[in-house]
Amino acid sequence: MAGRNHRRRRGSGFTLFEIAITIAILILAVASTSAATISLSALRRENRESAVAQDAARVLADRVLALGRGRSGPTGGWARDVTDLVCTPNSLGVAFDVPGLEPLEGMAHVGSITFIVDETRTDLELGVPLGMPRDLDGDGFTDGTNVLSTARLLPAIIELRWQGVRGEQRLVHPFLVVGY
Repeated sequence: MAGRNHRRRRGSGFTLFEIAITIAILILAVASTSAATISLSALRRENRESAVAQDAARVLADRVLALGRGRSGPTGGWARDVTDLVCTPNSLGVAFDVPGLEPLEGMAHVGSITFIVDETRTDLELGVPLGMPRDLDGDGFTDGTNVLSTARLLPAIIELRWQGVRGEQRLVHPFLVVGY
């Protein structure tokens, strides 16, 4: 009888090997859950950054489009009026910051907007699809290298570059401002 109880006691417990396997599986499950949580947190921050950048580009584009509609005066000054209201006078671009986004190392600002007044520039040169070269002043030709004083169509490019959770990020938003 003593031998029988001995056998039952020996067979009724867990072996050290079984306990080690169970602990290894639990450690693997905790590590996997932690990795997934960290990854989801980074993805959530990346999505937030992207939404902030898209909203900033959309708000600026809407502002510029509204300025274009509000400046429907004589042909000779429309495009210059629009660029002067957005940029410093006599320039065709301006840099800006976006709260919540960090500029890339070595850069002072996150975003920039650039207006195109050279009809001869191509989409390939600009790096965005704007349908360029294009007749911007309505004279029937695409040969003007500075049509700021006569343009009725004003291509613009908003570009945002920031240091994101997953490294360098970039958003480009090309659009056309139309003088009515």
